[in-house]
Amino acid sequence: MALMAVPPVLLSLHTTAGLGAYGETLLIGACLLWIGHRLLTDGGHSWLLWGAFGLLAGVGFWTFGLIAVYLFPVALLMVRKLKWRWAGRYLLCALLFVVGSAPWWWYNLTNDWAALKVFYDPGAGTAIAQLTLGERVLGFLGLGLPALMGLRPSWSIEWVSWPLSPLILALYLAIVVYGVRRGLSKADLGHRMLLLFIGLFCLSMIGTRFGADTSGRYMLPLYVALYPLCGVWLSWLREHQRWWATVVLVFVLGFNLLGNVKAMVSEEGLTTEFWSTVRFDRTSDAALIDFLLDHDLHYGYSNRHTHFRIDFLSDERVLLLPRLSSRSGLCINLDGRGDRYPAYTEQVEGSPVVFYVTTAQPYLDELLRDRYADLGITYKEEEMGPYRVFYDLSSRVSPGEMCDSEDGR
Repeated sequence: MALMAVPPVLLSLHTTAGLGAYGETLLIGACLLWIGHRLLTDGGHSWLLWGAFGLLAGVGFWTFGLIAVYLFPVALLMVRKLKWRWAGRYLLCALLFVVGSAPWWWYNLTNDWAALKVFYDPGAGTAIAQLTLGERVLGFLGLGLPALMGLRPSWSIEWVSWPLSPLILALYLAIVVYGVRRGLSKADLGHRMLLLFIGLFCLSMIGTRFGADTSGRYMLPLYVALYPLCGVWLSWLREHQRWWATVVLVFVLGFNLLGNVKAMVSEEGLTTEFWSTVRFDRTSDAALIDFLLDHDLHYGYSNRHTHFRIDFLSDERVLLLPRLSSRSGLCINLDGRGDRYPAYTEQVEGSPVVFYVTTAQPYLDELLRDRYADLGITYKEEEMGPYRVFYDLSSRVSPGEMCDSEDGR
């Protein structure tokens, strides 16, 4: 409980910033493991628990596909204890899973299984074939795990404290080794479930491109298994060395607190953004939206770190497509991988009038001016804080039309 209350920066960040449903997935995943444990022990006869497990799993799957990592260990352990007389309960669980995840199935059945393109479509930029096994293992061990343990913030490779990091690493290794030994030596279903969860999770990360993610955010589910193991290990240590258990707990909490404080007082602050071009004061959002609406500008192009926010804050009166880079280039996002809503794409691409919004990107601003000049297009500019708007274009032009073979950045 204490470790969850004063967690590493990674967990603090993704349970305070509303980004990607990570917080919801942690909550639902923990509930699934708990209900799954009940079903495997003394609750298997309960229709209510089977129904709750199925419905919660379905809602979790619709919310974020990462929930599947919580279902694998429960499913594998259930295979060993299947009882055919409970066929009705299994059917109820499956039906409620479909009910809970119905929006996911409906959208994918009507949109050519768009949610699965992240795994098989090279054009999505996320196919497993684009990263070697060595790159995924290196990313998992060298970037993901250090972020998970709080050795570095998710947006930087700077260590929280290099002298203390080896001690934290040694402690977590000792906890995992103890958990493995206890799980192998005792008939402890809870331990086996958590260890199976950790093992399958690590394999799923290394087996897909998510293992090479630099932020560590896909590793958040491991906290649900790691911290109960920490609690068991600290309880064991307390039985043998009472004061050492207290010292270790205080040390880990202090290290976590140090990481959070350093992150909050740093120039970047506690942020989900990885590049300086999208780290800026957002107080100009309202001014940007007001300017666009006052000039009857509703459809345009920007980067993915801007379009979600402005689309939402404007109540969809302004729609931006993420066809510009968050860093500097113009042609980097032309394949439309950031287009999450086809209806938005259709409206912007079908509009006879478009505009461009950049965010503290002088290089991109100059590139746009050069392209407009090459095409003989006149325009106006307006600056609002970090935002720069290019509007009143004399003719409609898309980012794709402004890119040539010499500029693929």
